Amino acid sequence: MLDAGAGIGSLSSAFLERCIDGGLRFKNIQITAFELDNLIHKELNDSLSSYKNKLPVVYNIG
Repeated sequence: MLDAGAGIGSLSSAFLERCIDGGLRFKNIQITAFELDNLIHKELNDSLSSYKNKLPVVYNIG
């Protein structure tokens, strides 16, 4: 998934929540999240990392 203008990860989180609920099924999930504002990269990372124990997700923040 490409999340351009990721902000704090709301779109990615909504997608991942849908995967958890069983609405979407994938063997692996890869997210590339782009956010120009470096000040919110930590919050974005915290949002995405909270799914690592729930789903087979890897992500990259750029």
